Amino acid sequence: MVLINSINLLMGRLRNAIQAQNQFIADAAHQLRTPIAGIQAQVEVTLKQERTRPLAMISESVFKLTHLVNQLLRLSHNQPEAANVIELAPVNLFMLAQETCAEVIHFALQKHIDLGFESSARQLTPDFEVFGDSQRLKVMLLNLLDNAIRYTPDGGKVTLALTALEDCIELRVEDNGVGIPENEHDMIFERFHRVLDNSQEGSGLGLSIVKEIVILHGADIAVASAGKGAGTIMTVRFNRKVKPSEPQHVA
Repeated sequence: MVLINSINLLMGRLRNAIQAQNQFIADAAHQLRTPIAGIQAQVEVTLKQERTRPLAMISESVFKLTHLVNQLLRLSHNQPEAANVIELAPVNLFMLAQETCAEVIHFALQKHIDLGFESSARQLTPDFEVFGDSQRLKVMLLNLLDNAIRYTPDGGKVTLALTALEDCIELRVEDNGVGIPENEHDMIFERFHRVLDNSQEGSGLGLSIVKEIVILHGADIAVASAGKGAGTIMTVRFNRKVKPSEPQHVA
């Protein structure tokens, strides 16, 4: 009887996993279909008449499609089977933050956003070293900054700040963008979740990837926002160069 119950429990979990995977595939297909349809429509227009606007719209659709594909690839790299082979090594967050800011500055400039980097130290020091996977941590930073810039109106401000505290290293991304309603603070880390009443297009994957990378590194993340139009602060806290005994897996 115990064996039968165990098998039934296992089969139930398997069905749930399959349903979750099917839903993920359906959501991904839906997200991919929109920019592809946009490309097709504008190509047809361009074939009929030579205009620069259709070409610009094609370029925008390709950009959105590329962004989504990159997010899906990043997401796949953080699945449990990939987490099994994660290699932790000393990573200096100060250097990583500077590199990441340099990579997204063009996106910020397109929206005339003031992108800043602040630190409790003015130079590269061991105080900002953590044990981690540098590639995954860079993806985390890219997604945090991309999300902040994407949901901040033209002419706004986004700041990446690093603070070396006694027991941890605090990484903070602050913006004066659209803000997040309090009842959605936990939901924003779910895959494909997008804040209600927000017209800005996005894949809904960026922050879920961030959360999974944070968990893999034994860190924690908190969101603070007074609500719609009040901006958002994302805070990640890392243990100071403490190597986790075993990285935690994410579902």
